[in-house]
Amino acid sequence: MPAVRVHDAQPDDDLFAYLARTGGDAARRGAVIGAASEFKEGDAALGLAAADLASRTAARRLLANTPVGRLAAAPLFRDALYDALEETLDPRAAAHVATWSLGQLRISS
Repeated sequence: MPAVRVHDAQPDDDLFAYLARTGGDAARRGAVIGAASEFKEGDAALGLAAADLASRTAARRLLANTPVGRLAAAPLFRDALYDALEETLDPRAAAHVATWSLGQLRISS
């Protein structure tokens, strides 16, 4: 599978704004999320490897700008375990951090 290229990301783009502007779907969203991670064996075969450092850096910036609530509202994968974990979330805590970006969440932890 081809490597993931993340180009033309604007400085204030979050993941969803970038995908809306560039025509991405759920599969592309998963690929960009995967490209933000350090390379691991098997990433290339799954189409999750960043094409280069610039793509990895851009993918990380997109994720850092993305609100927690937007990601929570659009899970890439949903199964019984996901549903069980979601049921245990404190709704007040989830609402409190929903507008935080992943970058803000990371800094506060």
